[in-house]
Amino acid sequence: MILTLQHILQLPVVAAGEPEVLAGADRLGDPVRWVHVAELKSLSGLLEGGELVLTTGLGFGTSAPEAARYLGELAALGAAGVVVEITADRPEAQAALRQAAARAQLPVVLAARRIRFVEVTEVVHKLIVAAQLERVEKAREVHEVFTMLSLENASAEEIVERTAQLTGAPVVLEDVSHLVMAFDPAGTAPGELLRDWERRSRAAHFREETARTGDEGWLQTPVGLRGQRWGRLVVPADPAEEAEAAMVLERAGQALTINRMAERDQRELGHQAQAGLLHELRQPRSLDEAEALTRAAALGLRPAPLYVPVVLRLDRPSAAEPIALQRRERVLLELVNQVLASSRNSALAARLQTGSVALLLALPARQLEDSVLERICGELADQAPAGSEPLRW
Repeated sequence: MILTLQHILQLPVVAAGEPEVLAGADRLGDPVRWVHVAELKSLSGLLEGGELVLTTGLGFGTSAPEAARYLGELAALGAAGVVVEITADRPEAQAALRQAAARAQLPVVLAARRIRFVEVTEVVHKLIVAAQLERVEKAREVHEVFTMLSLENASAEEIVERTAQLTGAPVVLEDVSHLVMAFDPAGTAPGELLRDWERRSRAAHFREETARTGDEGWLQTPVGLRGQRWGRLVVPADPAEEAEAAMVLERAGQALTINRMAERDQRELGHQAQAGLLHELRQPRSLDEAEALTRAAALGLRPAPLYVPVVLRLDRPSAAEPIALQRRERVLLELVNQVLASSRNSALAARLQTGSVALLLALPARQLEDSVLERICGELADQAPAGSEPLRW
């Protein structure tokens, strides 16, 4: 829990002073970092920002201009607020404070009865330290949770579900096209949570840091490496503790990024192993049939009466850059694997030479070679991405 001026004013030791908010009622929810007791005319150089100042007003006495100067300096120094104890036997000082508070730029509280400043300081500091320890413990718990999820190679759905549990708020994972990849409503009706999602999401502009964005004030964090963002995590509702929710969201985003990288590494290792076998099969007198079949089966190729070699060669413009060509090769290979998986065809697939992807396709019994190849090529054409770098082969 983050301690605020509102919380402090509700403490019995402070409430006994009959506190009256003279200014800054809209900022009572600001966090209080520490409590500082002072009777000096100037606190310049003594405050770092976020402190609640306790004083009896001796620094400005009965002068409204001096009180205004005093309050102005506290605001400039970043004080979270000031509680001024001025009892009824000092009406001139009360009047000066009230007049100055009308133009104050920070919360100003008048205590008309005596307050034990020492006790206030002790109680508040204990609460602040307890809150800090609570945040440390929470951070440790969050770290352990997402570390374990990363080690277990948890799915995006599992990570999003755990994130919603830790924040106590609905969480949505979307891609860069604003399409929902996973979500947990956390008690909210899914239809209401995802209502008109794409339009609302586009209005909540992407930010490179964990922050609120858009008219609805969504809390969001980017997912993916900087420069290679592939999505973002969004909390579309107000979490109970925003700072805590932001920490959880960041760790969840990191876990999703790590898992995506691990999946890519696993795929790359598989591609390398398949590429190695395909390269060996191209060499004369490299492998006998039994060894080739054994190694192919170990890489996931199903037994079949016939194996068909296929090469897909990308169109290569004369001015094509090598990096762009490699990127298109990678996209084509991923597309081939997607189509093979969706069509339940078994094959080894890998980048063979620059600009080409090779397949060793297992042809099931009672299936014609031409019809299988036509179906696979048709699905490749249907699913090929458009855009600035269309795939043509």
